[in-house]
Amino acid sequence: ALFGADVSVACYSEYLSNQDHKDFAFMFRLLHVSERVEYGTFDTLCENNINSQGSVRELVEAFFSSGELPKAGTEGWVAWATKWFASAASNDLKQRPQILLLDEVDVALVPKILGSTRTPIAQVTSEEIQDMVLHIWQNRGNAEELEMDTLRATAQYKALLGRYNAVFHPMIERSVQGMAKGVQSFEAHEYVYENGRIGYKKHDSVSFKTTLGYQTMFALLHELEKEGKDVATDTHARNKMQIELVCGHFSYLAVQQLFACMLGVSGTLADLSEPEWKVLRERYKVKHTTLMPSMFGVSKLKSFEANDLKVVEEQQFTLTIAQEIKRVHDQGRPVIVLVEDEAVLEKLKGADAGMAGLMEDVQEFKETLPAAEKERIVRDATVPGKITLCTRAFGRGVDFQVRDPTVAGKGGVHVVQTFMAETMAEETQIKGRTARQGETGSHSFVLCQEDLVSELGVDMGKFNGFDSAVKKLAYLHEKRDAKFAAAFAKCIEAADGAKAKHDVSVKFLEALRTGDQRAVADKLAEWAE
Repeated sequence: ALFGADVSVACYSEYLSNQDHKDFAFMFRLLHVSERVEYGTFDTLCENNINSQGSVRELVEAFFSSGELPKAGTEGWVAWATKWFASAASNDLKQRPQILLLDEVDVALVPKILGSTRTPIAQVTSEEIQDMVLHIWQNRGNAEELEMDTLRATAQYKALLGRYNAVFHPMIERSVQGMAKGVQSFEAHEYVYENGRIGYKKHDSVSFKTTLGYQTMFALLHELEKEGKDVATDTHARNKMQIELVCGHFSYLAVQQLFACMLGVSGTLADLSEPEWKVLRERYKVKHTTLMPSMFGVSKLKSFEANDLKVVEEQQFTLTIAQEIKRVHDQGRPVIVLVEDEAVLEKLKGADAGMAGLMEDVQEFKETLPAAEKERIVRDATVPGKITLCTRAFGRGVDFQVRDPTVAGKGGVHVVQTFMAETMAEETQIKGRTARQGETGSHSFVLCQEDLVSELGVDMGKFNGFDSAVKKLAYLHEKRDAKFAAAFAKCIEAADGAKAKHDVSVKFLEALRTGDQRAVADKLAEWAE
């Protein structure tokens, strides 16, 4: 940034990205580079690239609403764009060199990034669309009424076709089919409802910007009706009755490869597998790596011992976790417990889980909490005797700083890991929630036998035959790594497929900006659900 480049810092977590940016903002101001350094998630990275010449969503919405699509840059386009969407003037390409910094490189190699795409969706509403949605919603329990032949004959469907340019009719038909499908399946998908919005858990936060087709729309109508709202007349409900226009599928990896230079940092570089290294060398074009020792010296994490690995049957799982928590809690030490998901967290709080007498010291660290509450929990997590139950997403990146000097003398923060990490890098990150910055700390496993058998294919006879905990853990690592290697190979195939979709989507953007109505409409119809 000091040499005139624009720098994008990409992190997997919106929460951590915001925290890091806040921590470094003062330095960027002092160096006068604030406008050249941008923090965000991988989604932010894709969105900035997709919309580098103006909002693609607004452009598609304007085309659909007006039935017109002049060529970008012409006199006619300027007048049309000024009338139809707000970002018409935001079409200047950045001229400065673009530099990418990946925060936690190994996260860029997970399937949700490496083999996936970002799918921008434009949302359009009108009285005709609202009436069509409402008709489908009111007939959600009648499968015959939701058959396409029946829907085509309705006054609502005919009015909808009459409202929009005939070039969109194939797309409208597929969209209505998608609505009929979504209204019958929305209750089966998991979501978060908050203040009239539907959100989805994403890493360690909840995204209210993400949509899952028409399931999201009907989930909202369902929740509003539960609150006693009449969705037929409620303004908020009607405004959310929309047709969704998919504007392409853009590869996260392909977008990253557009940068002039790519840099990365990771605390788990030494733990990456050979297939991961191959991707970094061949796909990310990483030429140089440097392993730097910690400025705090050798880690003071307590060495692994026999008592640090407990594998029990499912019926004893939560009780054993509670016993491990109590063992450390009785020493006056803070305990951080990493669980697979909220379901396990809730079981731990159950009456028969063995947590009696401990609950007054328990705090829950979940994705759904607001940022201020997360900050408070992180501060309190290292207080002597505090028990913090965390969902898996908080096993990396969160800085649990010890502020009480008495904690070190008692053995430091203890981390209980209750699931097998997907990779050695993730396991190292989990262990890294303790023994931070030269402090002492410890880590232990409490694992469910049935999960190990079903998820990793562990042979319990072979496992129990090993004569030491070290050998048992090595066997679990071997089974885990084999599963990851197979999954990673599929991820590479998915990355190639994502690149093919990306290339098609780039051509769609070109057609959109050159006024090729037929090409754009055909793609909108193909991508409609």
